[in-house]
Amino acid sequence: MPNSHPSPSPSLLRGIAWRLAAVLALCACIGAVAAQEYSFRNYAQADGLQGLSINCLYADRHGVVWACTELGLHRYERERFEQIGADTGFGSPLVHAIAEDRRQRMWVGTSNALYVGDGRRFAAVPAADGRRLRVDQGQSLAAFGDDIVVLSDKRPLRISAGAAGGWQVAALRTADAAPLAEVYSVTAIGEALWLGCGRALCRLDAQGRLQRLGRADGVPDDIWLALLRDRNGTLWARSIHHILAWPAGAAGFSERAPPPGSGLSTMAVGINLVEDAAGRVLTRSDTGLLRWEGGQWRAFERAQGLEALAPNIAPLLSDRQGRLWMGTRGRGVQRWLGYGLIQHWEEPQGLATAPTWSILRSRGDGRLYVGSEMGANVLDPVSGRMLPLTDTDGQALRQTVQLVDAADGTLWLGQSSGRVLRLDRRSGRMREQAKVLPALKCMFFDDAGTLWILTTSGLFLLPAGEPSAQPARDLPRDQFVGGGYDARHRLWLVGQNGLYLRQGQG
Repeated sequence: MPNSHPSPSPSLLRGIAWRLAAVLALCACIGAVAAQEYSFRNYAQADGLQGLSINCLYADRHGVVWACTELGLHRYERERFEQIGADTGFGSPLVHAIAEDRRQRMWVGTSNALYVGDGRRFAAVPAADGRRLRVDQGQSLAAFGDDIVVLSDKRPLRISAGAAGGWQVAALRTADAAPLAEVYSVTAIGEALWLGCGRALCRLDAQGRLQRLGRADGVPDDIWLALLRDRNGTLWARSIHHILAWPAGAAGFSERAPPPGSGLSTMAVGINLVEDAAGRVLTRSDTGLLRWEGGQWRAFERAQGLEALAPNIAPLLSDRQGRLWMGTRGRGVQRWLGYGLIQHWEEPQGLATAPTWSILRSRGDGRLYVGSEMGANVLDPVSGRMLPLTDTDGQALRQTVQLVDAADGTLWLGQSSGRVLRLDRRSGRMREQAKVLPALKCMFFDDAGTLWILTTSGLFLLPAGEPSAQPARDLPRDQFVGGGYDARHRLWLVGQNGLYLRQGQG
């Protein structure tokens, strides 16, 4: 061991030692990693929203975000919402739904009128008898061919452009004139129209042929409120109490029940299904959000510590910039800051119980490794789940406080107990390489390939090719907690009694 000298000012150097992470490129021998906290941006009256109960959220073809409220229609511009005024021709306060047709016209449904326009100017569309149309809440507007289908008093109406420049409003017809039960939602998917009809689901194709799906098709009796086809071709259906999925190539729908503790029992205006930029499907639960990932639902709820999440979410929107918007009842709009830019794992995604002590992106295989109090994990890049790493006897690697790469890319793990293990990637098995006195705090490799093992019982060295680690010589007795190379490639050690610099380094 080369000669080392302690600092002449222990109190000063102890302060420096605690700031090493900011000024030196030392190994990450730190305490537990704090739990991830999500951040949300709230939009209320001070941000231009006149109404705080959100009935729908919509992103138009230009990417502009719109909010339907009980006090008008609002457009998001320059970090705030602007109310659409009467000077645009729009004059109804209680807004329920928005849609665009293939001719890029915008349709807005309200409690006492249906409007059509270009986003800047609007005009009311009268019913066949000249009266104004009442548009239902929820998913009540859908483009169908060159027309628009609107739900009014649970009746589907088809609105077509008239020869004289006006509009023709008629009941939606099937090929065999079969009557439709009360319709609670309408969604255009491909060339077909899907409807929540009665307590079943109905599919109407472009030729007017109607297919009704009920219990025999895996569709429970319920009021069906929303449908979505994701980028993989899976058809999702949401009712008050159920979520179904029909994967591409499958024979029919199957249940996608929420995780324990997340219920689907309450009705809310604007319940929908959305797909985020990563292809994950989201919807509301009674107590927060559900997101489908890795073949199961992941819950985001206030009970998990997400106190900033509104307790009464209803409509959701994932815009083309990848932002996630949430409408609430009485609290305006929330936007999830950094959504999709920060990845987060918890126990439901396979992560060992916290606290988390060490995180490493290995140079050897490029995978992400995590060491925690109750075990160690590696991220599966296919499923996005954390997979367990196990000891030589198949047990969890508890108190994995250090993860380091050797120069050849092999992965080494250190446990608080003093055990040092190496991952044999060919077999996927751990092999014990050393056992030192506890409590192990830090490990790193020097330029010669020697593993430095820092513990509260002293410093131990494991040279490359040697069978066991030995206590370091010629070093004052200390409790070592950190060390590594700085930007000038000088080797430092952090002890309880001071900071040590390896001599003979220029």
